[in-house]
Amino acid sequence: MLSKRLLAAVVVTASLLAATGSATSASAATAPIPQMPTGGVFTTGTAWKLDVTGAPLAANSAGMATNVANQVAAYYGGVAAFNAYSYSTSVYTVPADQPRIDVKWNNCQGKTWTPPDLLGPGGQFTQVPVPADAIPAKGTDSQLTIYSPDTDQLWELWVAKKVDGAWTACWGGRIDGVSHNQGFFSGTYGASASGLAIAGGTVGIRDAQSGSIDHAIALHLPNPGRSDEVSWPAQRSDGSDTSADRVPEGTRLRLDPSVDVDALALTPLGKMVAKAAQKYGFIVTDTAGCVAVIAEDPSATIAATGVDPWKALMGSTPNYSLMQNFPWKSLQALPKDYGRTGDGSALTVTEADVTYASDTAYQAVKNGWGPVEKNTSVGGQAAGDGGPLSIAGTVFAKGFGTHANSEVIVPVGDAKTFTAQVGIDTDSGKSGSVVFQVWNGTTKIADTGVVTAGSRRTLTVSVAGMQQIRLVATDAGNGTAFDHADWGDAKLFGTAPADRVVVAPGAPAPTPTPTATPTATPTPTATPTPTPTPTPTPTVTPTATPTPTATPTPTTTPTPTATPTATPTPTATPTATPTPTATPTPTATFVSDLPFTTVKNGWGPVERDLSNGEKNLGDGKPITVGGVRYAKGLGMHASAEVVVPTDGASTFSARVGLDAEVGQSGSVVFQVFDGTTKLADSGVMRWGGAKTLTVNVAGASQIRLVMTDAGDGSGFDHGDWADAKLTR
Repeated sequence: MLSKRLLAAVVVTASLLAATGSATSASAATAPIPQMPTGGVFTTGTAWKLDVTGAPLAANSAGMATNVANQVAAYYGGVAAFNAYSYSTSVYTVPADQPRIDVKWNNCQGKTWTPPDLLGPGGQFTQVPVPADAIPAKGTDSQLTIYSPDTDQLWELWVAKKVDGAWTACWGGRIDGVSHNQGFFSGTYGASASGLAIAGGTVGIRDAQSGSIDHAIALHLPNPGRSDEVSWPAQRSDGSDTSADRVPEGTRLRLDPSVDVDALALTPLGKMVAKAAQKYGFIVTDTAGCVAVIAEDPSATIAATGVDPWKALMGSTPNYSLMQNFPWKSLQALPKDYGRTGDGSALTVTEADVTYASDTAYQAVKNGWGPVEKNTSVGGQAAGDGGPLSIAGTVFAKGFGTHANSEVIVPVGDAKTFTAQVGIDTDSGKSGSVVFQVWNGTTKIADTGVVTAGSRRTLTVSVAGMQQIRLVATDAGNGTAFDHADWGDAKLFGTAPADRVVVAPGAPAPTPTPTATPTATPTPTATPTPTPTPTPTPTVTPTATPTPTATPTPTTTPTPTATPTATPTPTATPTATPTPTATPTPTATFVSDLPFTTVKNGWGPVERDLSNGEKNLGDGKPITVGGVRYAKGLGMHASAEVVVPTDGASTFSARVGLDAEVGQSGSVVFQVFDGTTKLADSGVMRWGGAKTLTVNVAGASQIRLVMTDAGDGSGFDHGDWADAKLTR
């Protein structure tokens, strides 16, 4: 995208009003006033507050720095932009009592689908505390950020407008638990191409007034590295550079700490940027029309106070000259993913900041099989007979083990955020389907959608001001067989009470609902396909859109455990337990049920039993090839490759073709390899066509399923290996 985008967040104080001569009445002191908080909204330990003074350098640091310097030299006389008056952002910090509204979705990109989790209960655009008189930043991006310190939430809105008295936006997103967030949005949400919260890297007015920028600075480039390659903390990219010294979005660029900044012929603001770049660095966050540092838009502050704060800070220097003489050739590139720990999603906090939900005086209201278990999975009918909490190969020491349909009430106290890793416990093997929900009374505040075996979701929910929350796991409407639902690492950030269950004022304490004696749990059929999520169709030529494209680093799928046997029916005599019947071994094994390894995929992850969809795991549609829908298979985007263990099978078979979600576009070739030996080739396949591949794989320990773009580019190349299976 050629537009330059930025959002930020702001802290409002009565002193700002006093300093500008505005009224300082009690009501005005709590009104939303635009002003970025000094140091930003993210805390020490996040991606934006990492001291990189002593960090090592990337192997090709010199080449990458030259790449950036050349991009600076190519535009506007070799002076980078300092965007404060257009293509920037307006920001508001709002008080706890700021009225909330649902932002309407302005489908300015002409999507033929409704983005998942955007609208409705718990949606990104639902209950946003937008001030009625808010002023978005100037420029076609018309950006707006809302920061609510009381609820620990941040919103970004892109193409924000007020139409017929109602706020609308084309894209954006929400971060819950800002104080414990690394500084980026989940999924495809957020307004930057990289998914990074633009608030994290904004040069704020109060930063400049303080004389020090105490965080990393977002940097936009005309030509970042190609879109299938990112560096943490970026989550995705809209770049296109394929050169050897390309600079992917997310790259950290540090100004050489040995440079004597005070000796340089820089403007005062230029020196502030330079010193911040030595300590915290730049982070490449987006594509723009030139190399640009983005600063807080003053329009909303001017409207509220009558004063343009940048005038005093810039003096007689125009904003387009503020970065004159900046030593771009002295930049140093840090290694890919520098600063990432663990899965890179959460901030490390002290134990004093955390209360595990299982350590509170929670109350189990109901559970579909046996009791709710503390820090173990649900086992049989007795308390404490479960195993470790284990979801998609990850074991959690703390949390709740439940079985749908279940409900647990957790007291919140002074906590601001609830988080948990949720999914079907490994004990259920490849079976089970559950929907995890979080409720505040009768109001649903989070919903995962259908979660099936082998997948894990992260829930992060703002609970500020609530007395208690209800953790609910339903059976997804298809019965409760094998629905062992885990709330792994469930915790509250803040001070939660450990000695009582809090109920709403005047409401009776909840009474646990007796659970009926369960009948025998039948051996389930194939894992049901999750409710499909419509997804956008990728285009060959990128448009100016905040929904960026990036390919995450593939990871090896953990080996699923064997399918458990059916849980026996309790008889009238408690000690009598029927012997469970073993599950028969099938003669054919679906590839999507195997621990295959993704080598590469041209758009998002390879999907199990769904089409490729968008950038997130599980966001595809039902696999549909040649007008026929299939429950099992793999969804890919060219160019793609997976490696599948054959485990002694003699035959591989699949129905291959372009998925119906791409319309009448796309062209791919499906191939099967044993090492470097090609065993099968579909030839070029276009929309509407379908072929059956049947391949002799006897003697091969593994096979490679490859899908190419047929040599004409990968636009719309969503291809499916439908009904893919190995037969002994």
